Amino acid sequence: MAQACVHAIIEKGYKPIFFGVIPTPALAYQSLQEKIPAIMVTGSHIPFDRNGLKFYHPDGEISKEDERQILQHESLFNITLPLPSLSVSQIASKNYIKTLHIAF
Repeated sequence: MAQACVHAIIEKGYKPIFFGVIPTPALAYQSLQEKIPAIMVTGSHIPFDRNGLKFYHPDGEISKEDERQILQHESLFNITLPLPSLSVSQIASKNYIKTLHIAF
C-alpha cells in the first residue's frame, strides 16, 4: 500500500519521503516539525476495518470535512503497474527517539 501511495504522489508531481515502519506519533511529529503533509499506512493489532490511511496537513490531522472531500475524489488505479522501490529516510525515527529521550 505504501508503494501505491508513493506512486500516486510521484504521478502528481511531488517528491515523497518514505520514513519506513514507524509509530503513528513519530510520523505526525515529523510532519509538524517539517511543516509537510503526511500519509500513514496503518495496519496492525486493530480490527481490519480500521486499517488503511491516515492523512495529515502540515499543521496536524485532517478534519472530517477533509475526509469527506478525499472520499469524493477517490480514484481507482491499475495495481499491476510497476510500483517504485522505497528507500527509507531514518530522520523521523531519530527525531522521535530524541524527543522521547528528552521527555523522559
